[in-house]
Amino acid sequence: MENKYDVVIIGGGIAGLTITELFSRSGHNVLLIESKDRLCSEASGSHHGWFHFGSLYSIFPKNNFMRTLVGGLEDLMNYYSDFEGMNLSINNSGKLNVNKIKNQWIRDEPISYLVASRNNEDFNIMKSINIISFFQKLFFKLTWEFSLKQFISRHNSFIKYNWKKKLASKEIPKFNWLNYSKKYIGKPSKNDFNFNINSHFLLDGFDRPMNPINIIKDLIKSLFSSGGKIELNCTYKNYKKIDNDLFEIYTSKENYLAKKIIFTSGKNLKNHLHEKEKFSVMASPLVVIYPAVSTQHIVRLTPFVDKTINHLHHEINGIKYSVIGGGYVAPANDDKKINEIEKKLKEITLKFFKNIDKNSYIDSYISYKTELIKSPGERNYQYIVKEVKDNIYTVIPGKFTLSFSAAIDCYKKIYKKDPSNKIYLNESLNVDQYVGNMRHADMVLLSI
Repeated sequence: MENKYDVVIIGGGIAGLTITELFSRSGHNVLLIESKDRLCSEASGSHHGWFHFGSLYSIFPKNNFMRTLVGGLEDLMNYYSDFEGMNLSINNSGKLNVNKIKNQWIRDEPISYLVASRNNEDFNIMKSINIISFFQKLFFKLTWEFSLKQFISRHNSFIKYNWKKKLASKEIPKFNWLNYSKKYIGKPSKNDFNFNINSHFLLDGFDRPMNPINIIKDLIKSLFSSGGKIELNCTYKNYKKIDNDLFEIYTSKENYLAKKIIFTSGKNLKNHLHEKEKFSVMASPLVVIYPAVSTQHIVRLTPFVDKTINHLHHEINGIKYSVIGGGYVAPANDDKKINEIEKKLKEITLKFFKNIDKNSYIDSYISYKTELIKSPGERNYQYIVKEVKDNIYTVIPGKFTLSFSAAIDCYKKIYKKDPSNKIYLNESLNVDQYVGNMRHADMVLLSI
């Protein structure tokens, strides 16, 4: 039967795309269903282009998030090295390289940290607005130095690590303040930013910005080259189990038969499943400014969420612009809170960056992240692969960066073996009709 598949994947974000591509190249008959007219057009097209190696999350006391992200790099090199654009490799000395090549996935431009030290005004107890603020500042003043030494130690270990030896994901996150060294600490510059230079230091991180459109196009080409199929403008409605080994899937176009179904539809995921209370969709604002306010990729790091800010610079058609985020999040269904954090991010942006004037284009939008919550108030940055019913799975990538690991683990969970690490890529395929620009790029183009 023409409409019968081994696996139907519902949701054409980066999770759905990576799963479909990996399953297809591993020899399975697969179909990806997407309700929009482009792939990766919602959450996967709204992030600010940060490829996480584990640098940011090395500040956390626990090492599980960093371990997962470093493991994601190992997964990329083990299963995606045949893509010419996948430009991570290990050199002869065992060091991790980000190679500069055509159509590269990752840009070799380290994201630096402007770190607030304990003499910064953020920690000024006398400026506390209430008793809660007082004790919060006191707590962070007492613990921040320990956290920073661990943060710096893990960065030192990443830079020096020999990736030809033991698994980096098991070894690098183990390093702590006992391995502390000031070797990679520098003096920051005030050229583009407003801050107290005497209460900050600079540390080069090991995260990088990425070219997500290059990644998406390569994955689509591989998917088609191995026989996978995509249906755009196709809205999933429901499914019915018709025997022990087969489901019928109802959509706005036609019905499909599948042995297995994988839901990857992000913020709409909870609409398809019974375990709604376990899923949370968080909203976070991003500010877009043109012309770019800096050429530096920078994160102002402080334990106070409302004082953090990050900046990545991007380029589209030769136009350079800035995408700015912070630590603000709100439940996706709380419009009042979302408006509040969007306003706060704009305020801190105007204070922190020097190169903004009346001629600057400034706008903002909201990006969304779906999480599986283990306990109330907890953020979950990990990817999730979960069998919710027999042969019905849900996958949440956690971050764009982790979609590759999520796809690999999903395959192993379903088929109890490793997926193929070999691809055949028909480079002559034109897949432009399946891909749009990142949301921030479209905003800049429309503003000109």
